[in-house]
Amino acid sequence: MNLIVKGIVFFIITTIVISCGYTKTEDDKFPDMEVFPENSNTEIAIQPLKMKIYDMYSSNNATLYAAVNFFYDDGSTGQYIMEMDNELNSIDSIPRHGSYFIAKNENFYVNDKNGNVIKYHDLKSKPQKVPIHPFHGQLYKDDIEKKLKEKGSYALNKFPDSLHYDISRKIDSISYHKSVDEFNKQVLTNLECVRDIGDWYLLTYPQNEFIIKEMPTLLWKENIGNRKEPYEQLNEFDQCQRRDKFIKVDNKSLSIKDKAVTANGSSGGNHFVPGTFYPKGYQYYEFNINDTTTQFKIFAEHVLAQKITSRNIPNTNIYLLDVKPEIYDYDHPTTYIIVKE
Repeated sequence: MNLIVKGIVFFIITTIVISCGYTKTEDDKFPDMEVFPENSNTEIAIQPLKMKIYDMYSSNNATLYAAVNFFYDDGSTGQYIMEMDNELNSIDSIPRHGSYFIAKNENFYVNDKNGNVIKYHDLKSKPQKVPIHPFHGQLYKDDIEKKLKEKGSYALNKFPDSLHYDISRKIDSISYHKSVDEFNKQVLTNLECVRDIGDWYLLTYPQNEFIIKEMPTLLWKENIGNRKEPYEQLNEFDQCQRRDKFIKVDNKSLSIKDKAVTANGSSGGNHFVPGTFYPKGYQYYEFNINDTTTQFKIFAEHVLAQKITSRNIPNTNIYLLDVKPEIYDYDHPTTYIIVKE
């Protein structure tokens, strides 16, 4: 009887574990393969750039611009828009703090440390603070509400306390819709395009540009009816064109040839209920550049998701290898440069 009970318990536990995503483990399939950034071919060098290169753009004078996170030796990080030559040597840079936008007309927009939006015509130009739009939606609505509550047919002192809630809802609706009417008049009239930069919307008009964040909002959402909120109108408006990306993900040169699940990680759960398992282990890569091949492996916390992707600088043998960060290290992804000797 004890054997039967033990068998049933074992079966139940095994079923629970498997249903939670547990994967059978195995040994490293290629223990002698070089571990990234080392690789099997001495003709190919893979070197860390000490930075993460995000979007990269070309300019009219054949230089490159890239948004980068630079990792200093003391562990600190600096964010920049960096101008580079085609070998990725830095020429010039401007600081950024989070969001940025590189426009089709080659203007640069970045957030500064105070959250303002700063504009540069080029990296050597004097920075210009983009002004805030003179229409302050919430202040406009609050002013209407104050006037309605103090005088007129909806003045609260004309009604008993038991009706103040219903009257306040009516005032919220009237003030909101009047504010949106004014928003449409002052903000949307002659607006050419919109681009969000951090918490702000960049608004471009024929002769000037502004940023805006404060827009009228409702206390009772049911008062909106079928009307679109201001931020919805801006999100659906024509987007200001950004500069074309110079390099994109290259799906031909780099490929995963095999994987090995050597362990299982888990998330959630407690002493009584197991969490969700996910497979960890090695990914085995092959990289081809002009008929030259190399192999390497890397350990991945999520072995089913490709950890390394590649980008090629057009008309060169220079590739960027972007390594995704591990769990809880999302601020430190790294870019490597790979060059054929």
